[in-house]
Amino acid sequence: MEWIWFLGFGWLAFSGVRYVIWFLFILAVITAAPLAALTREKLDPSIKTTSPLLNIGIAVVFGLLSLLYLPGIRERWWIEAPEIYSPESNPIAAVEWLKAHPTLDGPLWNDFAFGSYLAFALPSRPTWLDSRFFVFPPQQMDEYQKISHALPEWEALLERDGVNLLLLSTISQSQLIRDVAASNEWCEQYRDRYAVIFSRCEPIS
Repeated sequence: MEWIWFLGFGWLAFSGVRYVIWFLFILAVITAAPLAALTREKLDPSIKTTSPLLNIGIAVVFGLLSLLYLPGIRERWWIEAPEIYSPESNPIAAVEWLKAHPTLDGPLWNDFAFGSYLAFALPSRPTWLDSRFFVFPPQQMDEYQKISHALPEWEALLERDGVNLLLLSTISQSQLIRDVAASNEWCEQYRDRYAVIFSRCEPIS
């Protein structure tokens, strides 16, 4: 079972962009017990099992493996390596547009996958939600799902919170984008392949 978890989280780490750091902690815990059992089976318990050369060798191997998967290196041998800044979760162009238009009224409501990049690149506009789910109350998560999936109450929830600006994902929120575009309350300000920005035609003060 430990190796199943190891392989599963390993694949997430190698195929994603932001999962690698968590995999390191999981790797240490999950592999400790199997490796200890393997050592006991192969070595005579009566002899000293610690070896500086062995430890150095293992450290060198893990160090080289880590270097192989660094962005900029892994693309040279891994054809399907994920992009360093995937536009699906890092709306660079849309955020640059927001930077150039600081007078647009907030608060901002955003797709949660955009939240981490927003917090990094545009801290002057607080995110409504990001991938740190443990920071936000369950009610806010539930309301995010209702808005993101364009359930009937989406507009009332945004109005209740005084939201004047939307940064939406064309990949995960296509229905919401259609509904917002059809509403007389919202005006489209920006669009690219991955993101759409709407502002209220008449901001809530």
